[in-house]
Amino acid sequence: MYLNVCHLAKRDDSEGICIILGVLLIVKGHDVGNSFASQIKQVFAGVPLEAAIRLYLVGTAFGLMGLLLIFWKK
Repeated sequence: MYLNVCHLAKRDDSEGICIILGVLLIVKGHDVGNSFASQIKQVFAGVPLEAAIRLYLVGTAFGLMGLLLIFWKK
């Protein structure tokens, strides 16, 4: 679902879309990681929520994809 967003943009702004989407996903991951449920799970299990980790990873991947699209333009 997330990976098709950059390919939907047919104009030259696909790198900007990827970077903005990456930043938004990282911010959402930070919010999920600091939620009350995440803090309770960290106290008892010692591990953060999988959703926060997933959002961090996908956001980082989108950010890197956007940067690669900027620097490897033909």
